[in-house]
Amino acid sequence: MQVRSHVAASVIASAATYAVSQSAAMAAVTLLSGVFIDADHFIDYVVMNRPPYSLRRCINTYYKSRLTHVFLLLHSWELMGILALAAMASHWNPAATGLLIGMGHHLLLDQIFNNPYPLGYFLSFRLYNRFGYTRCFRRPEGPTHDKGSP
Repeated sequence: MQVRSHVAASVIASAATYAVSQSAAMAAVTLLSGVFIDADHFIDYVVMNRPPYSLRRCINTYYKSRLTHVFLLLHSWELMGILALAAMASHWNPAATGLLIGMGHHLLLDQIFNNPYPLGYFLSFRLYNRFGYTRCFRRPEGPTHDKGSP
């Protein structure tokens, strides 16, 4: 999904979180984590490219399917399980719960819209496949796509 779609979805999730919880802290963490989970794209970009780095080149790498490998350490269903356990263990602490909601809805939307193989968002699956992009995600049709990054 594109960044603007994730921002819009995160605003909605944050508003819903506030409506249900009445916790501004939980809503804020939901909003921020729903967007900033994508920071791991920059890690992938730096690992796969040589300096000089540029934001334009990073965006082109993802939006034009120029990926060879995909690590996406934060985009992981295993991590969502750990966050769920942490939120429960902390008696639904606002920060832990907001993190779970924000990152969870982001990952769910990516699972639906980014054309992964069914297990593509499992870090263990990507590790097993040596983080090869084409082993974890389907290439979109045509030379470029606008669906966004994995």
